[in-house]
Amino acid sequence: VGGLEVLEWYDPPAKLVPIFEEFLDDTVEGVHAVPHPHKRDKTELYFEQKACREIVTRYVNKIDSEKKLNAPTRTPAPEAFPALTLKEQFAQAGGYGKPQPKIAPEQRRDMVKLDPVLAAALYDKGENAPTDITKKDLFTRFLSKMQPFYVIIRPGQNLTVEPPVARRGKAPPIQILVETRSGKSRKYTTTISGFQTYQLDANDLCERLSKKMASACSIVDDSKHGRGDVLLLQGDMGRPVSDFLSQECRVPSRLIEITSKTK
Repeated sequence: VGGLEVLEWYDPPAKLVPIFEEFLDDTVEGVHAVPHPHKRDKTELYFEQKACREIVTRYVNKIDSEKKLNAPTRTPAPEAFPALTLKEQFAQAGGYGKPQPKIAPEQRRDMVKLDPVLAAALYDKGENAPTDITKKDLFTRFLSKMQPFYVIIRPGQNLTVEPPVARRGKAPPIQILVETRSGKSRKYTTTISGFQTYQLDANDLCERLSKKMASACSIVDDSKHGRGDVLLLQGDMGRPVSDFLSQECRVPSRLIEITSKTK
């Protein structure tokens, strides 16, 4: 049985929109058109990481192509001596351990030269944009400028009838807190909060946990701390509750956090 799908999507800011518009076509994978929540005749586009990577890669390839096209043609000078074999080069370098000469940034395959458009989109005013940047750092910074969204899809959800809803930010994890009961050093309680995000009902979850853990479970209103209803289990149940949520409720384990305050 499939579990909950928690998808991470991104929305480009105004500075990056022209780049997306220039290189977005039907061959880019990981693009999602979702009906606007308030305007029936409008859709919104969201991008997975792989789509963002493809867009920025196409832009970088365009820069490289233009640079090669505009580069002056040079006639190589004749070699004064025949080319050395790899073995001869190794011997000449003195074998292992000898520092190798530094490679200029423009000669490194993992480096990208920033043009004014990309530099302005990725760096704010007052920041010193570098001339060259590694491809890894470029994509990391590119993604950091995007607005993250998360989408939760239930098993069997009919996306035509019930389109996914993109929520701003990163998916918040379910929090499991194990604490020592006040005044009793060997008695523990386990509090579960944030499960509503994953469409889990408090009453149903409370009943199922109580039976599974063979422990008293109650629903507590914690609105004063902004958490809404939380579940309170008796005993140190952090790991068993985490396993239950991932295995039986199908919540991805990466979105479950356990905190222990028993020492």
